[in-house]
Amino acid sequence: MTPSEKYILELCDKTFMAFWSFPNPIGKKNKELCDVIVVFDPYVIIISVKDITVSNHQDQNVQYDRWVKKAILKSSDQIYGAERYIKSGGPVKEAGSEHEIRLPNIDQIKLFRIAIAFGGDTKFPLRYGDFGNGFVHVMDEKSTHIIFNELDTIRDLIPYLETKERFILEGNRLMSCSESDFLVVYFQEGIDSKKFDTMVLDYGLWDYYVKSHSYIEYTSRMEVSYLWDKIINKFSNDLRQGKIQSSETIIHLKLALKYLNQESRTDRRYYSEQFSEIITKGLRSRCIIPPNQQLYKYLLMPITDKNVGRKELQLQTLCEIARFQGLETSIVIGISYRFLPNGGFSFDLAYSEVNDITKSLRQRVSKIRKTLGYFKE
Repeated sequence: MTPSEKYILELCDKTFMAFWSFPNPIGKKNKELCDVIVVFDPYVIIISVKDITVSNHQDQNVQYDRWVKKAILKSSDQIYGAERYIKSGGPVKEAGSEHEIRLPNIDQIKLFRIAIAFGGDTKFPLRYGDFGNGFVHVMDEKSTHIIFNELDTIRDLIPYLETKERFILEGNRLMSCSESDFLVVYFQEGIDSKKFDTMVLDYGLWDYYVKSHSYIEYTSRMEVSYLWDKIINKFSNDLRQGKIQSSETIIHLKLALKYLNQESRTDRRYYSEQFSEIITKGLRSRCIIPPNQQLYKYLLMPITDKNVGRKELQLQTLCEIARFQGLETSIVIGISYRFLPNGGFSFDLAYSEVNDITKSLRQRVSKIRKTLGYFKE
């Protein structure tokens, strides 16, 4: 793996988690499909990375044409080839393994193509668009770092990619030297093709934007949201390092982490703020239904000196009770936590799913709730 490919994989791990980012996936005849594939059902993102040094030809136009051909057009060809193979239904395997990557159903895949072109001159405009078989997003070093760090959840990145594709494919014109400058407009104004059909952006908008009061205020508000990321990282690291041996526990943890990881940055901020509020008010627990969905809910439970010895059992019990509080859901993800004196955190994670919710189950859980006195308010 080249340094540029390793760098991109690290960015993907941060945004999508290692469970959904696969470097150098293998396709037909054991050949590499692309540099990174991200699979988060129903989304598939195909990423190709080229690090091409600009030639020393005296004519700058020749330099540009040669660099575009090697850094962008070759990436696009690789992406299109990977896409054809994926849509053919052929098996895609992890590099160095016989383990097959589980892809969404072919007729349900929502696919995005990203070509990352390193090594170009900062004066070179980046070509992007449809190079023959579908829209390709093209990014350079600077814009890649900014996009993947600012839109660092799958729920934030996907809408951005969709918005830009739609804007261009509807016939609108975009003249910009940097992807990050387009991101500024996306953040501040939104992208509405009904408002304008041509967008001309000065170079350096992003550098100006990050010094603005609105950006500084936004990053300050979102700082608390990274408590949610700490939970994700804690348990994903435990899985990577083999600290968890039970196969059933591993399956449940991966399921729970998928839900935690798909939350947007704004929603992560909201959930993280709930931790502090529960402790401040001295509550025993809180049940939260994520916005705009009815499939699952979270159960937050603080760990105290009183329940630390039975925290796992209590968390599981609360998950069962929370299932029937408010909107009834089959999936409940429980998070117990404790703020440590040294400024650190201690977490437990539980995943509970019941697809066949019977009358007897409701009655039994209701009796337990009344006996233990949970969720009186």
